[in-house]
Amino acid sequence: MELTLKQFDGEAIDSTTRQWDEFLTEHEMFDLDYRRVLAGAMEYATYEKAKDNTYSYGVFANGTKYALAVVSVVHTPKPGLQLGRLKMLQVDLSPEFDEVLIAGDLEKRRAVLDIYYAAIAGTIQLGTVHASRVIKLYGRNNHLLEILSGLAQRVADKPFEKVSVSMQGRWLVIEVQI
Repeated sequence: MELTLKQFDGEAIDSTTRQWDEFLTEHEMFDLDYRRVLAGAMEYATYEKAKDNTYSYGVFANGTKYALAVVSVVHTPKPGLQLGRLKMLQVDLSPEFDEVLIAGDLEKRRAVLDIYYAAIAGTIQLGTVHASRVIKLYGRNNHLLEILSGLAQRVADKPFEKVSVSMQGRWLVIEVQI
């Protein structure tokens, strides 16, 4: 399954909300966190220069209208000739990838890694839209830190030109050389 980081439009927000709601209802899952994520996706799906430079993007499988994850990105511009920093504040997975539901399911765990990889690869490409040289993702909890450590090696192994990758504490740091 090929995954892409893309901007949300009204149809994608509606499709994602419907898909996630159906899954939550079917599996009788608590939905407050997912509602917060979807509300944020709607609020930050404006891609013109925002006053707070916060944006929401979705990770989509090719051919689908709904997101498998919502990616929150903040662009911090730097004065003068220096390029800014792009921070992936959070990657919120669809409820179908809830940590409890995928425990022991290697196929789903691989899918989660693919989603994070698509989010990171897409954010690297966003560096041309939101002028940035450094991209950072924070490992909020041990589960995410483990995923980021594995992704650091995967990103380092892929053919991104002039990209260096390191783990700095709980941060996955990707620097684009210019």
